Amino acid sequence: MSALGVADRRTLMRWRSGAPIRAVRARMRLQAVFLIISELEQSLTPVQIPAWFTTPNPAFGYRTALDMLIEESLDTVVPTILETASR
Repeated sequence: MSALGVADRRTLMRWRSGAPIRAVRARMRLQAVFLIISELEQSLTPVQIPAWFTTPNPAFGYRTALDMLIEESLDTVVPTILETASR
């Protein structure tokens, strides 16, 4: 959940039920994750997608996509993650 900028599950449930996403950073992270998932859906199954986010990847210096989303600037990592996801 931290990749989305969310501290607890209740926030995700509120968003899911239609509550506005007021935090700009959380909204940007959520949009980035949805964009990456959309790309991954072209080649992976729904079961494989969460594993892709949490498996160390040589393209990311053996870091996970999730770690990169949490630790790096979205402007920097999203294009790199999308490029890798599209392979």
